[in-house]
Amino acid sequence: MKKLLITWCMAITLGMTLTTDNSLATTLLVDDEGMLLGATHVLVDELFFNVTFNYGSFLDLYVGTGGTVNDLFDFDSSRLAALALLDQVLIDEGQYLFDSNPGPGLAGRYHIYTPQFLYEGDGEYVYAWITKNSPATDEEEFPDHIYAYCTMVDTPNTWAVWEKSPQVPEPTTIILFASGLFGLISTRLRKKK
Repeated sequence: MKKLLITWCMAITLGMTLTTDNSLATTLLVDDEGMLLGATHVLVDELFFNVTFNYGSFLDLYVGTGGTVNDLFDFDSSRLAALALLDQVLIDEGQYLFDSNPGPGLAGRYHIYTPQFLYEGDGEYVYAWITKNSPATDEEEFPDHIYAYCTMVDTPNTWAVWEKSPQVPEPTTIILFASGLFGLISTRLRKKK
């Protein structure tokens, strides 16, 4: 019985660890026509986020929906989020060439805005980090990069709309949980004898 219990706990721990590792990978969201709509499980400053790309004004996407400017990021982490788009989302994966040939998959949206904060003065301007991803033909003259920018809140742009993704337990947490479970069960079995 004890060997069966040990084997069962090890199998559960291994299975949960493997499942966890696979679920933490960034997954690109691509429609049937090959358009990049966003991604899930994008790692930003040790937290995972889902991101979608929406075209519209800042007012429509954030203020008009009753949302706040962006509760998720401060100045530094919004910069990290913009970098994460370059490193984890705007990439070449399988048949999709969102890095080396982004034109078809991004429909000409080479500038993606991640909001930083609203201008304190009159509230008509929003500061953002722009992730610039250019076609390969422009790569030498216009390399991929991010930069800070200020735009009016009612000007249409392609915005990265971020939300926290459900956090998945780390493998070490799962191992600790399984070993605690094993300890409880084995103690109970010893008491029965």
